[in-house]
Amino acid sequence: MKFKFSLFNVLLFACIIVTGQNPKALRAAFDFVQPPEALLSKDFKYSSSGNVTYEEEVKIEKEENDYALEEWNSLRMNQKLKIKALDGNNLPYNKYFPTIHSSDRLTSFVYIEGLDKSEAGKASVNVTINRPICSSSSRKIKRVQDGTTITRFLAVVTTSISIEAIITDDQGHIENKNYTGVYNMTDPEEFTGKMFGGGISAEAMGRVEKRNFQVSEKMALENALKDLSKYLSMRYGFVTINKYATDIWTFRTTKKNNYDNINTASQSLVGAYRLGIDSDMREQFETKLISSIEVWKEEYGNYAPNDKKARVGALQAGLLLLNIAEAYLWMQDFSKCSQALGDFESILSMNKKLGRNYAAISHYRRLENLQRDLQSRYSSLKE
Repeated sequence: MKFKFSLFNVLLFACIIVTGQNPKALRAAFDFVQPPEALLSKDFKYSSSGNVTYEEEVKIEKEENDYALEEWNSLRMNQKLKIKALDGNNLPYNKYFPTIHSSDRLTSFVYIEGLDKSEAGKASVNVTINRPICSSSSRKIKRVQDGTTITRFLAVVTTSISIEAIITDDQGHIENKNYTGVYNMTDPEEFTGKMFGGGISAEAMGRVEKRNFQVSEKMALENALKDLSKYLSMRYGFVTINKYATDIWTFRTTKKNNYDNINTASQSLVGAYRLGIDSDMREQFETKLISSIEVWKEEYGNYAPNDKKARVGALQAGLLLLNIAEAYLWMQDFSKCSQALGDFESILSMNKKLGRNYAAISHYRRLENLQRDLQSRYSSLKE
C-alpha cells in the first residue's frame, strides 16, 4: 500500500460575520487522513493471533463439575435442601464456565485502520485473554401495586475481562498494552425481598449469574478489544478524521478599502479544500493554494503596525497569517506553516485587539497543535 494523504468531502461552508469587526470567516468542514504516530510496517501489513490463559483449568473444572452434578442428582430432596441452605453459591447446576475462544474469533476484533491484515505481515499483534471475573449484587427498587408501595430486588451482573497485547513492528521492536473490558447488566426478574441476602438467595443469585454470564462475558471482551483496536489505529493506523472544521478569513469591502482580492483568494481556498488533495487532484490543489497564499502575502505586506489608518491592521494581519499557516499545513510544508504561526504570535504579543478576538486565538491554538502533531506523524513515515 502506497500512502497518499487524502483531504476530501467538504461538507459545509458558511459565512460567519465577526460581531463588530471588519473580518468575516468562511467556514469549511472536511475529512482528512491522519498518518500514524509510529510506522508499524513498511509494507503496511500485520499479522494477528490470540489465545486464552484458562483453557486447561476450565477443562478440569468442567470434568469435576460433571461428577458433582451426578452426585447431586443422586441425593434425596432433604439432602439437597440442606446443601442449598448451607452453600447455595456452589450448587453444581449453577456453575458456568468462560468461553474458550479460538484465535480467529479473538483476532476478528483486532483492527488497524489503513493497514492490511495478512499472515505474511512481518509486524504482528498477539492478544492474550485472561479469565473473566463475574460478580453480582442486588439493588432495591420500589413498586406501587394495588395502591401500595412494595419493595423488590433486582440482580446486577458485572463481568470484567483483562487482555494483554504484544505489538511487534517489522524491526522487532515490542510494545505491551493492557486493557480491561467491563460490562454490567440487570436481570429482569424481580425478587420479593423475603429471602436472606438482600432479597435474593445465594441459589437464586447463582441462577442469575449463569443465565447472564455468556452475554456479559461477550460484551466485556468486545469492549476490551475495541479499546485496543482504537489505540492501534490511532498510533499505527491511517485514520480518517471526519468533519474537521476550520475558518478561512477574509474582510468586508468598505467605501475606504476594497478587499475583493482577499475575498476571492479565500473563496478559492474553500474550493480547493472541496477538490481535496488525493493523488489525481494534488497538482490542482497546490496550484490553488499557492495562488491564494501569494494574494494573502501581498496584502500582508500592507501591514503597518504603527499606522492606525493602514489598509491592513494588526487584527487583519494576524488573520491573514492564519490563512497562510493553514494553507501551508495542508501542503505539508510544516516549516513555512510554523513560520507563519510565529509571525502571528509576534503580532499577538504587541496587539491587545488581536488577543481579544476569541475566534482568532482559538484558530491559532488549534493550528499550532495540529501542525506539531502532523509534522511528527509525517516524520515517522520517513524514518
